[in-house]
Amino acid sequence: QALRARCGTGNLPSAAMGSACSDVQKQEADKEVNKKADKKAEEEEEEEDEEEEEEVDERAEEREQAEQALDNLQRGQTSVFSENIKKAKEFEVEPNKIKAAEKKLEEHKQNVKREELTQALSKTVDSLDEEKYDAAAVKKAKKAVADAKAEGVDVKAAEAKIKSLEAKRPLDKAETEKAKKYLQQSVKEIVRKCREEKGRQMNIIDADGKKTSVVAVLDAPLTMLSLTTEDSSGDMEIGLKFIQAVEVVDSAAEILKIPGFTGLSKKKGWKVKADKDFKKNCLRVEYSVDGDEEDVKNAIFVESDATTRDKVLFAFKVLKSFK
Repeated sequence: QALRARCGTGNLPSAAMGSACSDVQKQEADKEVNKKADKKAEEEEEEEDEEEEEEVDERAEEREQAEQALDNLQRGQTSVFSENIKKAKEFEVEPNKIKAAEKKLEEHKQNVKREELTQALSKTVDSLDEEKYDAAAVKKAKKAVADAKAEGVDVKAAEAKIKSLEAKRPLDKAETEKAKKYLQQSVKEIVRKCREEKGRQMNIIDADGKKTSVVAVLDAPLTMLSLTTEDSSGDMEIGLKFIQAVEVVDSAAEILKIPGFTGLSKKKGWKVKADKDFKKNCLRVEYSVDGDEEDVKNAIFVESDATTRDKVLFAFKVLKSFK
């Protein structure tokens, strides 16, 4: 009766009632199957969602690690850092952070290269023999300087050393002939002007530290140079064969070391003014008066430029060799 009530069959015949109940039972069974299938599908969907969330979390963590790796650049790990940048791009790290990392990498590479070039330059220059000129070694050093300079390395010290060495370089045959010709022309130019009736206008530094104009006249035998001032107060004669030393004076400080001029250090502001006025165009001539070794004097000549100064230097050195 209960079954009949559930199936709603009322007074149906037994066979009809059985068929109806069978249909109901089948429907109930199908509902149970569908319910289980729905539950299973729901569970699978939840699992998939969880897996996706885990993947998202894992990728976010890896992305964060990739981003943090962009801050860690150490010497000797440029290739590792390059890979870090590549990985950061794959994880779509912010473009500005990737750009900053790429800039950092490039700067690091440049710094490493400069350090390597500096070390190579130092090693090359330090190996140069300061006493003997080696053309091949100097050429190698020049290339090292050029390479280093192109990368922004400070090469002033290296250039100065190479320049100093090149000053000692022996002249080849053509250069020797050219130097001889220049020397001859320079000496002839100075001698010719000093042999003219009006003499050669020159400047000397007097005992008071002032630049004084003089007229230089050379006698016919080329043995005596007479210097005449406008008021004759500073006239002097230099026996060329009695010249003991001729040298360039680079600064006022050097002038203050020369006997007869040391007292100028007491004159306030003279040193600064002298460096400005005379620059490096001074020439010291040390000579004995009439060959008296006990009576040695110094004359300081001031020329307008280094080229003219050197011509006068050549003339004195050649003329003093005449006996």
